[in-house]
Amino acid sequence: MARATTLTSDKAPRVGVLINPLSGKNRQEAPAILLTLGEHPDVLQHTVQDPQDVYKALFDFSRQKVDTVVISGGDGTIQAVLTVLFHHHPFTSLPQLIVLEGGTTNMIAGDIGIKGKQSNALHRLFKWIETGSGNVTRQERSILRLQVPGHEVKYGMFFGAASISQGIQYYRRHL
Repeated sequence: MARATTLTSDKAPRVGVLINPLSGKNRQEAPAILLTLGEHPDVLQHTVQDPQDVYKALFDFSRQKVDTVVISGGDGTIQAVLTVLFHHHPFTSLPQLIVLEGGTTNMIAGDIGIKGKQSNALHRLFKWIETGSGNVTRQERSILRLQVPGHEVKYGMFFGAASISQGIQYYRRHL
């Protein structure tokens, strides 16, 4: 399912940001992201580096009534978020997800994310939340569920088997 609708900011959302400092672009952009977040002390944030961190952070966001989760990480971080949301159900009602281009490849962010430098994207997002100016579009996509016997269920947005991994390796070596 692919559907887009324009959102309005009638009620200010309760925002939580997940930052994976190990993700590709975050190795350089994390200081600017943290500076931007410092201008918004009401925004909750967690640093996440592995699926267990994501699990703890999302359950904490749920306890604190977060209804909008911003993900600053790569495709692996987004996959971990989707797995926790759909497999462990920390929220009674799913939060809105906003994806920033924080990884190296950014396949998911390229499809549904806010384009551009993350600090600029956050500034635009917070301006929209505070003033209603600007455009925010909601993208709906189907979520894939992968279940392999003997392994935890995983959720994601792309299924490419080895072709995606091989394409990334080729890009890094030759381009």
